[in-house]
Amino acid sequence: MQWLQIFMYEMKGTHTPTNEWGMAFELSLQDGALHWYRQLPRKTKRTWKLLSDAFIKYYCSKFTQSAKARYYSAKREDKEHVCDYLNRLNGYARNAGVQFENGGREAKDHVDHFLDTCDDRGLEERLCHARVKDIHDLEEMINDILRSRERKTAREPSVRRHRSQDDDRRRENRSNEGTRSGFGRDRRYRDDGRRRERRDDSRSGRGLPW
Repeated sequence: MQWLQIFMYEMKGTHTPTNEWGMAFELSLQDGALHWYRQLPRKTKRTWKLLSDAFIKYYCSKFTQSAKARYYSAKREDKEHVCDYLNRLNGYARNAGVQFENGGREAKDHVDHFLDTCDDRGLEERLCHARVKDIHDLEEMINDILRSRERKTAREPSVRRHRSQDDDRRRENRSNEGTRSGFGRDRRYRDDGRRRERRDDSRSGRGLPW
């Protein structure tokens, strides 16, 4: 927290607009803090209030925890994108000294830890039996799954639209059939009526005296 206060004091002395502090902030970071910054959403990097709040939340609100405790207690937050959570967990892992980037046992444990805490049952079921060599494999698999979900979501409105059109056509066909059927019945009724009238006229004609 003291480091952040010093940074803000120095930046105010430059009279630079607060939302332009991001570049100077990034240049002031190193190692794990730099990795943490790079995984932040673009909007957070460009908005000082969001950036400073994220820094305080990450580095100051859990100052009583060790880096390892922070890593092992991490969970995906509400509305946090799964890729953002993975990047955040990677940052925790680096700070905790977890060697997960080059494969091996720690890399597998890191993947398992992510799947256990990402709060995405579909993703967990798809990846729990996959052979993931390292975090880079995991990132590629997650991106493939997310793209597949997006394509499926994009197709659903089109499918619903086609089904609706088919239903409309069926209703229209039934309506037309009903109209034709009704017209046919009316025509038969008229024909029957004319035949009865002719028969009646014929009988009346035979009974006349002349």
